[in-house]
Amino acid sequence: MAERPQPGSDALGHRVARQAEAILARAEALEALSGEDLDALRVGLRDLLRLGRTEIELAEVERAERVLAYMLRPDMADCLTVWFGKSHQTDQDIAALFGRDVEHASLGRYDHWALETAHPRMLVALVILLDQFRRNILRDTPAMYARDGHCRDIVRRSLALGAAKRLRPVERVFLCLVLTHSEALEDQRLCLSEWDRTMAELALDDPLCVFHDIFNRHLAVIQRFGRFPHRNALLGRASTKEEEAFLSDGSFRFDLPLVRGQDGRLAFKRARTPRRFRVLDHDYETLLPEPGDAPQAKFHYEGPHALAVRGWVPGQPRIGAVVPDFAASTSLGPLRLYDHAGRDWCLVLAGPRNGWDEAAARVPAWRQRGVRPLGLALDGHPGPATLGFPVIADHDRQVAALFGLAGRAHHAPAAGAAFLVSPARRLELMLSYPAGIGCGFEEVARALDALQGRP
Repeated sequence: MAERPQPGSDALGHRVARQAEAILARAEALEALSGEDLDALRVGLRDLLRLGRTEIELAEVERAERVLAYMLRPDMADCLTVWFGKSHQTDQDIAALFGRDVEHASLGRYDHWALETAHPRMLVALVILLDQFRRNILRDTPAMYARDGHCRDIVRRSLALGAAKRLRPVERVFLCLVLTHSEALEDQRLCLSEWDRTMAELALDDPLCVFHDIFNRHLAVIQRFGRFPHRNALLGRASTKEEEAFLSDGSFRFDLPLVRGQDGRLAFKRARTPRRFRVLDHDYETLLPEPGDAPQAKFHYEGPHALAVRGWVPGQPRIGAVVPDFAASTSLGPLRLYDHAGRDWCLVLAGPRNGWDEAAARVPAWRQRGVRPLGLALDGHPGPATLGFPVIADHDRQVAALFGLAGRAHHAPAAGAAFLVSPARRLELMLSYPAGIGCGFEEVARALDALQGRP
């Protein structure tokens, strides 16, 4: 039996070349071709074709496995960070590693991956390229949704052929994500139906149990609006008043109740007993614990309109846009923007640590005006916890990116900015100031007087 070639092997290329040379040499040595000679050449060409097809198959399996290895990390915490995190660096990495594969998949050149019954995981890799990676590479552009219909058709056809039976639960997540991204109610229901079958195979504390509520909330939005309102601005669709109210409401989110056990394993903390829960027009049985029983969640998921609140484009803050909620570690501990601000105004001061002392001296005056300061250390040094207000170190640059400040490297910036956020979560003031000048606190106060209606 011939030795099976290894994927990507240089030796295989030499074998193909040698076999082709041998077939050509035999043909050239013959003055005339007999029937026996023709049969021998046909056999040789078939062998060459089979060898080439084997290489294509093995190379594509290897390519698909690289996609899966990126998304299916050994540690579930790493998986959730890649799946739910909105990191500019992750987007760049995916574009560099898989940009060409996404392009080929988008052109339909990898559609046969969905038919590889001997390699069922290739289907998962295909939908990751079409659904997840397009969203990373083309984030905040209409093109990120352009192949959703094609990908959805592949998933629906594959599920009808029993593809889910050949996959692990963690792999089925990506088939369900394709369906939950659809604005068709029948796809949302198919997603829940498939996921209910998958849930029956999960342990009670499996971290994947969080998708039960995630998928139900996606269905709730489609059932109410018939579409995802957060896509309206990007796709040039006019929002209804009801949709605008929904997009302005930062309460449509939930923390993933995930905790680490003594063995370091991430586990799902579910409700003591399932309870009926209603969100928008959708009533279902939630697995989430009561708010008071929920653990301090390491991961946060804003729901199907994450970061797409009315008028806000990540990295491009605009006056009047609703600032999205975010979580961060600060000099005073973990913090969420909306929880920190409460019903007050919030003044986000972004700059280097040498400007925090002057800001700290003004904290009592700000609080008398109903303003809660929040620092954002662009140099990565939040300063002491005695300043009187929390300061975000922002080592991963995600908060800076949200406010369009990601280009200012930790080691370089001396300049900064100030953002004034109203109790309605709207951005009311933006100030940017150069190195050596510092924040114009008097100008912030003058603007606050006008916004609060003071004489």
